[in-house]
Amino acid sequence: MLWLVFVTATFSLSFGQPLPKECTLDKAVFDFECCPETALGVCGGTTRGICINITTEAVDPCENGGNAGSKYCMAQQFLKSRPGTNNTDFRYKWPNQIFQRACTCYGNYAGYNCMDCKRGYTGENCSQPLLVVRRNVLTLNDTELDKVVRVLQAIKRNTASGYTVPIIQPVTTVPSESFAEISLFDIFVSFHFNAIRDEEINCCDNTSIISQFCNEKNPCPVPNFAHEGPAFPTWHRGYILFVETEMQRVLNDPTFGLPYWDWTDKETRDDIWDLMGTSNCGIFAEPPADNNTVEAPVNGPFSNWTTICTNSQEIVCNAQNQVCNPSIPTGPIERCIGGTTGVQCRVQKMLPSRQDFTIALRQRSYDNHPFSINDTNMGFRNSLEGFEYLVPRDPNVCPDFSGGFRITELHNRVHIYVGGTMLGVPISSNDPIFYLHHCNVDRLYEEWLDTYSDDNFPSYEPNTFTYVVNPGHNIDEHLVPFFPAITNRDMNQRATSLGYMYAHTTTSTSGSITIHGMHQLISTLGYSLLLLTVLSTVIY
Repeated sequence: MLWLVFVTATFSLSFGQPLPKECTLDKAVFDFECCPETALGVCGGTTRGICINITTEAVDPCENGGNAGSKYCMAQQFLKSRPGTNNTDFRYKWPNQIFQRACTCYGNYAGYNCMDCKRGYTGENCSQPLLVVRRNVLTLNDTELDKVVRVLQAIKRNTASGYTVPIIQPVTTVPSESFAEISLFDIFVSFHFNAIRDEEINCCDNTSIISQFCNEKNPCPVPNFAHEGPAFPTWHRGYILFVETEMQRVLNDPTFGLPYWDWTDKETRDDIWDLMGTSNCGIFAEPPADNNTVEAPVNGPFSNWTTICTNSQEIVCNAQNQVCNPSIPTGPIERCIGGTTGVQCRVQKMLPSRQDFTIALRQRSYDNHPFSINDTNMGFRNSLEGFEYLVPRDPNVCPDFSGGFRITELHNRVHIYVGGTMLGVPISSNDPIFYLHHCNVDRLYEEWLDTYSDDNFPSYEPNTFTYVVNPGHNIDEHLVPFFPAITNRDMNQRATSLGYMYAHTTTSTSGSITIHGMHQLISTLGYSLLLLTVLSTVIY
């Protein structure tokens, strides 16, 4: 049976953006509302949730009249309209251009229909505390490793029943064929892609407002809702939580913890390639790769995987609205582990070490003005993300590269070291190693919080709306493009408050918690919940 979905032009800009199927394809009329009717009633019934207007405490200073004429606000107004179209970018003021009313859940209930449990709770009435333990993937036994690979294969192979994506630009009336159902893994990829797609706008003409901010030598920036600003740790914390929760649902196992790849451990980190596969490029190449060999398909358990969005064209001034169609495969996963000579001229040819992280760990402030990738900003977020200072390049080593050599650290250096698909920021989540990598980034973020939160919880900076920060990075803005909507403030808290913890290497191979882990639980939860939590956190 084919439903007709009546939409407006505003909704059309969710092209390629995953949305709950119940609130789009399964509705006869699109009404900007996502308050599904469940067996218990709307939004799970009167005891679970209520349908209300979506609001945010973040105030856009460009709309209050005070800064409307500033260069910043003029630039943002330009970027809100897609070049070459009359459309408004749906990511601004997320999610109000798609949904204006949604479920708000009571107590420990969660989900877009309030039929799930909030992270940290399980049971029929979501009343049983649960603390998931995330472990080092290289400490798992063969059975546990096989489970990780199996769940990845399952979510890549099987359609995500609860989500759908628009794949044709609708005008006013759209048949159901204009929506596609894709794999759950590709849903993950689409979320990440839509947060940071269109990295730059080139060829800006002199009549454009944006020409005041860029030229041919300095490409025009577009908003990055997940990187290069204060939201980097909080956005990815929310993202990994979403991925882990969906994997738990597939496994029917609320205790499953996504493992992390500790690339700071020089003794074990290279063992990851036995699990994730290598490629005939970089340090694994025979014969050694040259400057023209920058990537190659992976081998191992993910060798037959296809990617999405890897060949989408970037937006250029006066071009059409180029966005990824996630239902079309675009090629294999590729890597160039260790990089080639050309990559070496951009980044150190090695993975970050524990010593590299200690430099970031010394930063007591979360972020500093101008809250960007400026090399004078030495706050923790900028250091963790990997933007450091510039030093001169050696012209004898890098004759084709002029200017400074950016010392790239931690998160960024791992992406560049793995290379290939991981090298392209919007598309990097196509590679399953991305999730183990970012789980480790979140672990390091948690370690920083643990270091500086004994007396006062480290403050998210800036902790009020400021036009200095990119859209989406203010503390009360919703993370783009997650739904149900969550804010940076929601993710700006300890992992245990969100229902998980890191075992580091102090968890036994059986999955039970060691004495060190118990001490962490005691200090976090108190003795009254200790026994229940220990019984609930054997993950595999």
